[in-house]
Amino acid sequence: MSSRKAPVMVEIHAISSIYSPAHDATRQDPIRKRLSIIDSSCANFTPTGALWYLERSADESTFAIDALRESLKATLQGYLQFTGRLRMVHQDDEESHANGTAFYNRLEVWYGDANAPGVTFVAACSTAKLDDFVPTAQEQAQRRVWKATDIPREDVFLSNPLANGMTAPTYDDSNNISDPVMVVQVTSLCDGVVIGVKISHPLADAHTLALFVRDWSSTHAAMHNGLSPAPPTAIFEPQLIDDAATKALHGSSKEEILSKALSAPMQRFDWWDCAHAPFRSVAMQPPEILRDKPAAKTPIRKPDRTAWHEWNRDAPVEHVVLHFSAAEISSLREHVALHTDTNNTLQPSTHDILLAHIWSAITRARGFTTHSDDDDDDDDGNVHAALSFSLRTRLSPPLPSHTTGSPIANITFTLPAHTVASPTSLAHTASTIRTTLHTLTPSLLAAHIYSLTQETTPQRIWQLFLGRRHVIITSWARTGCYDVDFGTGKTPRYVHPMMPAVDGCVQVMEAAARKEEAEHDDDDDDGKWFARGVNVNVFLTADAMEMLLREYVEVSRLHS
Repeated sequence: MSSRKAPVMVEIHAISSIYSPAHDATRQDPIRKRLSIIDSSCANFTPTGALWYLERSADESTFAIDALRESLKATLQGYLQFTGRLRMVHQDDEESHANGTAFYNRLEVWYGDANAPGVTFVAACSTAKLDDFVPTAQEQAQRRVWKATDIPREDVFLSNPLANGMTAPTYDDSNNISDPVMVVQVTSLCDGVVIGVKISHPLADAHTLALFVRDWSSTHAAMHNGLSPAPPTAIFEPQLIDDAATKALHGSSKEEILSKALSAPMQRFDWWDCAHAPFRSVAMQPPEILRDKPAAKTPIRKPDRTAWHEWNRDAPVEHVVLHFSAAEISSLREHVALHTDTNNTLQPSTHDILLAHIWSAITRARGFTTHSDDDDDDDDGNVHAALSFSLRTRLSPPLPSHTTGSPIANITFTLPAHTVASPTSLAHTASTIRTTLHTLTPSLLAAHIYSLTQETTPQRIWQLFLGRRHVIITSWARTGCYDVDFGTGKTPRYVHPMMPAVDGCVQVMEAAARKEEAEHDDDDDDGKWFARGVNVNVFLTADAMEMLLREYVEVSRLHS
């Protein structure tokens, strides 16, 4: 991507609130839905969002603001919760808490009434061109690596704040909560459009975000061509998650369930254990309703040690995109196959191998060597990679594929630093990722869900940490972010995920289709998800990034 230093001038034309066509502006009693314990645990997370960079077609009316606004309204008929507001539920009942039924800091979404804030819709324009921000798909593949630190992000294209249910709400002149849970901004460029969508994390993970934008684009394309759009198939039933856990744990004692939950390969940091933290945030303070309660003193398990001294929040962080071609990824697979026991029934997937490769390169860039004698005594010389994963297919029964919300958790892979840093240990690192993921049985995940109900508040437990020993990975692979066509016949030039610019953050997703690939969409390399290449967004401190890029020349060089 281009390293654009000059500020991007974006002019806001209009800001309005959008509702579905069926919205009743006179209704006084809202529809109330309590979110799952998993959804509620995401309240402090960065909002889920992305920017879709789209090229115009010969038909200038395709991206007309009024048309986009109307198709958005139609799409919201299947996503009514996005027009509502988040509210916190406090149940001050010690006995019910002892039984695991209290709801401290559980979230509800209220929608469908006169006080619903709606979706904030921003219409904007800029004299810039797509090339000022993102290269073509062909150029992305040719460059292989590009600096994205200076690419305009949500501060330019999607700056409106969102409610998360935790912070104090904003009220309008009528004393109604005005903070939306979803913001959409359409910025018209000279030769294209940037569509930004941002949703409060308790209501949407990346899967939900991509599902919504795909539905919006297909609805818009149909309406633009004078057709009746297919109704959205999204499902918003948060209780399905809690119900699945309840069924899976039937007949087990509380002690058995908690013992199983706490054996999971998941780190458990205590946000409130901040006496030695060099900074403070709202998330690090117990809610006032809990501050004098004994239950607020200690989590159900002694938390992992929080190495605040290893997390320098003031260090400059750089952002780069690493592009891997299908051939390079296949080369990695072949390398691992040569060094993996073929008798092992748990063979690492392509995704496992790519994650191991990136983790290894970052570990070396941070100064860890391949010699065990060089590992320091902190954390027994281990490094950690926390991977966010969806619960949809891992519960029993599985959740419907179009389930919306934020049913996610984080699993942690832990290995000695010298092992991860060694290029010759790639197969071992990838196999560790696969065997650890294999432990995520439906009963284990049900126990994890139950354990969160036993915490004083689900936002207290943080399943990942930052600093030089930690990497946090979120994968948007197979979410279909590029399966978006608003009626131009073209897929997005680029999808820019909105990730927090913090040291050690990694995001993985498919690359854009190049022109020749888009013309032969059926020839998808036997359906492999990486057939068009993969883009990996990496955030590291400036010094570590310099080391990473110095080494990142050829895959063969990293794993020769």
